[in-house]
Amino acid sequence: MDRFLAYIPDEPDEQNCWVWQGYVDAGGYGRFRRNTDRSVWGHEYAHRVSYEYFRGPIAKGATIDHLCRNRACVNPDHLEVVSERENILRGHGCCARNARKTHCAHGHEFTEDNTYRDKDGHRRCRACTREEQRKRYLANREAVRKRQAEYYQKHKDEISRRNKARYQRKKAAKDKSSKSLDLGESIL
Repeated sequence: MDRFLAYIPDEPDEQNCWVWQGYVDAGGYGRFRRNTDRSVWGHEYAHRVSYEYFRGPIAKGATIDHLCRNRACVNPDHLEVVSERENILRGHGCCARNARKTHCAHGHEFTEDNTYRDKDGHRRCRACTREEQRKRYLANREAVRKRQAEYYQKHKDEISRRNKARYQRKKAAKDKSSKSLDLGESIL
């Protein structure tokens, strides 16, 4: 581990970060080859090696969060073991920004009653969805009414037959209930 410690600066920076002095990848994370055997591929994240060296093992599937937001920092006091979800939500990416929103773009609050998840799992505002549907209906109202009229003309006989059958069922049920009431009165 002497080779690892050689890449840690003697003095921390102004945020008390130990900025990794070794190889830093394109994402800004320090990388370290724990095994000096060149036949073994791969570098590990320096902050993970630092956490394991100073604090202990990292649980399988866990992620290390940089509390200082400096990806090249290997100070174990700035590192915390969290779930990947927690690490993402603590960050500054679009997922984290959207998760922190309390109101939709039109100012409606994201409450349990006013919020739902669409088929892709995205959070949606019910009030905005209703307004979008209303606008779409109003824009297409004449076309909808025309289609309804065409449907009625095409299926007029069937609709009339169903309505008559429904009326007769209701009338028969009403007659049956009124007869049972009459019988009840005659018994008394």
